[in-house]
Amino acid sequence: MNYNLYVQLIVPSISILAFIISLASLYYTYHQNKRKLEVEMWIDHENEDIIKLCAYNSGYRSISLIKCRFLVNNNIIDIRPGMHDVDMSKYGFNGYLIRPVNIINFPCQLKEGNSEYYALMAEQVATYLTFNGYSGVVKLSGFFKTAQKKTEKSKSTIDFDIDNYYSKLKK
Repeated sequence: MNYNLYVQLIVPSISILAFIISLASLYYTYHQNKRKLEVEMWIDHENEDIIKLCAYNSGYRSISLIKCRFLVNNNIIDIRPGMHDVDMSKYGFNGYLIRPVNIINFPCQLKEGNSEYYALMAEQVATYLTFNGYSGVVKLSGFFKTAQKKTEKSKSTIDFDIDNYYSKLKK
């Protein structure tokens, strides 16, 4: 066999193999630097009904969370902790308290593989929604906003019966 023929076959084969390895390395590096946030929402029925909005970092880099909000029928609402004023003559009392079960101190650094959740009592959410003009069954979901100006909405939506939880609170 001719030595020159071997060189003509082996050199291009090695070059093609090196190109494929470099593409694989480039893809792997891109994948490692990717941030990925998963958001879920559910009602936990353990002891009391608690609405949880959870952020999970399934990517390979840290994510900075700057805020979370709830959505009712795709409208942003601000259920903030603390005392909320109402009309004393209409309701017979002058305010109600929203006390979260678990809060996230924003900004929050969410490391890879970790999760954080914001949790509120279902009865308190029903009270807030009732005093802000909502009633019946609403679609409740939530989202987190990151420092990279990305908004990640929860994959799940809860059919939240306001009247059911509000009636439990009045008993």
